[in-house]
Amino acid sequence: MKIKTLPDPEWLVEGALIDNSLSFIVGAPGTGKSFIALSLGLSIASTQDEFWGRSITKSGAVIYI
Repeated sequence: MKIKTLPDPEWLVEGALIDNSLSFIVGAPGTGKSFIALSLGLSIASTQDEFWGRSITKSGAVIYI
């Protein structure tokens, strides 16, 4: 399958997180990565409409590792 024939990604969180994907948050120690990840996960799991002004298209279970 060619990349050009793949459908456009569907956003789970508009402009920040793609649905059905593996995502990483990277950065220097002490920059708030855990806070962002937990806040994002809790927003999705608790059926919020937005995450810091970005619309959330679906809600559901979240796995935080």
